Amino acid sequence: RSTSRPRFGRTDVLKPTAMSRPPTERWQQVQTNRTYLAGAVTGSEGLNIRWHSPQSEQSSQVFCVSVFGSLRHAADGQQILQALLTRHFPKIGLTGPWQLLLEHSDRDVLDESGRVTPTSLDVFCRSDSAAVCVESKFIVDAREGFGCCSQFPKQCGGYYGPGSDLKTGTSAHCRLEVADGARGARSYWRKGRPLFQDRVFETQVSGQVCPFRGPHFQLMRNVLFAASSGQAAWATLAIVPDRLSAVLRTQVRAFREQILLPEYGDRLAVATYEELIELLRVSAVDESRKLADFLAERIDTLCGNESTK
Repeated sequence: RSTSRPRFGRTDVLKPTAMSRPPTERWQQVQTNRTYLAGAVTGSEGLNIRWHSPQSEQSSQVFCVSVFGSLRHAADGQQILQALLTRHFPKIGLTGPWQLLLEHSDRDVLDESGRVTPTSLDVFCRSDSAAVCVESKFIVDAREGFGCCSQFPKQCGGYYGPGSDLKTGTSAHCRLEVADGARGARSYWRKGRPLFQDRVFETQVSGQVCPFRGPHFQLMRNVLFAASSGQAAWATLAIVPDRLSAVLRTQVRAFREQILLPEYGDRLAVATYEELIELLRVSAVDESRKLADFLAERIDTLCGNESTK
């Protein structure tokens, strides 16, 4: 983003946002952030990540990269990740060895053409036979929950039906289904047909609420990405500090009940970072135990006694 222009003779301008700073500067800020665990990613990886809040100790992104980036390097990281996934998805057949891709995006998976930023995953766990999308929440975003659709209310009327497209006036049920400027037509609804309940696709009128207007939107894209990855076994896992997990648990429960077909309900789950700490602490590998200490300290320091339960 560019800084604002002076108005009425003023010479002061807004400070540049984190995303407007050069990648080198953002990466340097991350490395001095106490929530970044040194060595979690390589220098080239750090430069290529689009850091949102590189200086904030409460950054969910920095925390997630520190945890899963470090887990990749641990001698028993594969076993620990497998234990966590098996605990939450015991019947799906998720098996490694796993490749962990941080801040991952792939336009081809969900046909997200155009220059607009495609779906970005916090962590994409991929093996020869399975795929798992991991959505990590830490403090602020743990309280707020999953992301909502940005089209509402300025460009969309908030319902799934003709007339909801407030920007271009198309007759599409969802304005994302038609191309608009730099954004290509999205295939979310089409790809969701085999996975979602019939009522999700019922035509609505003004005053009704689109199933994906609220926090179901981000969850929907994570689920579709996992399911569309081409692997036989797939799942979506949200992970969050236990003391801040209430909002996510409620939203995941609602997604299972209101969106997913019953046969796919066991492919969506919420894990806690405390569970990961338990697995790391019983490790015989010193690096893994140090990661557990880092996790516990950051959660205790930054989350304190706060609870949303």
